[in-house]
Amino acid sequence: MQFIPRWTVRLLTRSTLLTSDAKPPDNNWEGCGSGINDVLSNRTSTYNGFTEEDIRKYTWLGDIRGLNPKYRNDTFYMTYSGCLAVCPPRTIGYNNTSQGLNIAATWIFPLAILLSLPFEHHILKSLLNWLGSPQTALTASVWNFWQIRRCYQRIRPSPAPGTNTTIFKKAWDFFRGPSAAEINNLSDQDRNRINAFYVLSCFNQHDLGFDTRDGNRAMQRLNLQDWLTTLLYGLFRPLARNRNQDQNPPEKDIIQTTVLLSVLAHELRKNRRRGVFQTLLSLDTFMMAFGFSIVLAFDDLSSSTSIFVLDIGIFYLWVPVIVVFFILDRNPGDSDRQRIYMSRWLYNVDVVRRAAMGTGSLNWWPGGDPEGPNNDPPEPQPGMDEVGEFIGQGRVLSYCGLTDAVIEATRRENVLESWQPEMTNTIPNDIIERLSSPRKRPWAWHIITLLCLTLVWIDVVWAAWADFITPTFGPGCWSLAFIFYGFFSSITWVTQYRPLNPRTRTSRAFRWITTRISYFFNTLAVLYMILMLIIFSGGLLNNCFCNSCMAGFFKGYGGYVDFEGFEYYRKNFNLTNPWIALAASASFVSILYIVTALYWWLEYGRASNG
Repeated sequence: MQFIPRWTVRLLTRSTLLTSDAKPPDNNWEGCGSGINDVLSNRTSTYNGFTEEDIRKYTWLGDIRGLNPKYRNDTFYMTYSGCLAVCPPRTIGYNNTSQGLNIAATWIFPLAILLSLPFEHHILKSLLNWLGSPQTALTASVWNFWQIRRCYQRIRPSPAPGTNTTIFKKAWDFFRGPSAAEINNLSDQDRNRINAFYVLSCFNQHDLGFDTRDGNRAMQRLNLQDWLTTLLYGLFRPLARNRNQDQNPPEKDIIQTTVLLSVLAHELRKNRRRGVFQTLLSLDTFMMAFGFSIVLAFDDLSSSTSIFVLDIGIFYLWVPVIVVFFILDRNPGDSDRQRIYMSRWLYNVDVVRRAAMGTGSLNWWPGGDPEGPNNDPPEPQPGMDEVGEFIGQGRVLSYCGLTDAVIEATRRENVLESWQPEMTNTIPNDIIERLSSPRKRPWAWHIITLLCLTLVWIDVVWAAWADFITPTFGPGCWSLAFIFYGFFSSITWVTQYRPLNPRTRTSRAFRWITTRISYFFNTLAVLYMILMLIIFSGGLLNNCFCNSCMAGFFKGYGGYVDFEGFEYYRKNFNLTNPWIALAASASFVSILYIVTALYWWLEYGRASNG
């Protein structure tokens, strides 16, 4: 027993109170309030050695913010010093079994649904990033959605003159999806363009190897240039198929890259469709669980002595947003299988490119048939794994902007239509520069980072404000607890702006340090969130210090306590409308993000399935 810290023994002893519905007689918050009221009502003569005269010496004579003046004398308000003196030492309003477990079950169940999200690797890192810094993880997913939307804009055909393109017509087209006739009427050029940008968006969610610890940085950059050259050639060489097609037949490498691209796009779509049912089931399960939690939270308010269930409900409104974005974000059914398909494609494309330039022969990927679909996954070849791990949705702290960089570097339409095997222009270098430096990142990414930060902080501040405006008015333990989580989770958000491909030893050391700092604060935020749930569920903040808002005491706020509950506050402080306004406004923001995700998903789905 001597090796167990004393504070651990005390915490375990206190937590055993949750296993019994019996109220502790000496140091229970409700017991102290009942004892004081009994003395003031002349039902008993003393409580804890204090008479009515002794207790009334601690009457709070200051202003009670928000209280209807006609109810000022109906309730006894005690000073903080009086609470410490009259109530037994370490008085805490522990919740009984049903209260504690009900609060825990109300909000832990939706968080547990996060474990059903589709991922294979980096399980611990993923959870740390998602729960430890939701604004950072959400930035990665929303940014990927934005890049998919840009792909859609590049492949969307221009409407014919006189075509009705009202917003209602566009919305109907997005929701109904492409018809069989529209798909069959696509030209080869349209199909190649759709396949190219679809494959590009899939590559965007894989590691490009910027973080590889290679002493020869110049060699690493050269390898990345060659990798990008092969990637761009495989994507855009098929788009030159119709160039002078009436006069000259397509060149052999155009036909070969077209077949390779078509096969890869087919395999990627098939791999992602396998998880559609599981994905939709996870989404439905989560939304049902979260809906039940909201109903239970408002139902618990009527019998609760605090508004914790409302506070935590507002605080967790970022959870459905991040889950919906992650589920709708395109995930491979098997990321390892997808990596092998991509690696095989890159290998074969490089073979075609070198053969077209006269510097190599058609030595295909061993065991793979590039001329047609292969139902069996190709076997990985030693030294040929050119595609990094799947890092989408903020699973790894890295900037995924390949799609945007390629689109910006190839904005001129004639570049795509005239891609040649021997092209060694500055496009790969331009892409590397855009990916490496935060200053080269597009304005859309910066706006998205701010929007995601705003979403989480709206929920944090609104939850803190709901507690702030609930008696006792002021910044107390509950409101500060939410603010601390917002601070811990925002540290990683700031580190997003570090360079992706540092070129000096100092900058590489800075990136290494900031990455470790990010994971440290993510871990701290997750542990802090768990601690918050334990403390709130156990009622450990129902004490003199927290109920008098002494944690953030300043002039005009806090300094007194009462022993009333939710119903009293609702009737005498006119708090129903402010509570509803806070919950409704925070919910509206979350719903707006979810609707945006659904709209972008439906918008691009029409083209990517073509």
